[in-house]
Amino acid sequence: MKCGYCNGTGEHVNDANRMTTCEFCGGTGRIEVTNEEWFCGLDTEDKAREISDMTAQGYWSEELVERWLKEKHK
Repeated sequence: MKCGYCNGTGEHVNDANRMTTCEFCGGTGRIEVTNEEWFCGLDTEDKAREISDMTAQGYWSEELVERWLKEKHK
């Protein structure tokens, strides 16, 4: 996911008005998010589509869903 602090550039202007490496993404311009963080950012239609896709793959227990939500999003 694109870093919101540096807007994906990997750099930002510090208090001294100098460009520095973004402290949040380490200069990559991207941050890692969990599946839960990613899912919460979806609009209603995309959430419905994801839930439909997951349930079409078979039975998801509460434990499996909780584990999936905590995993890093790929």
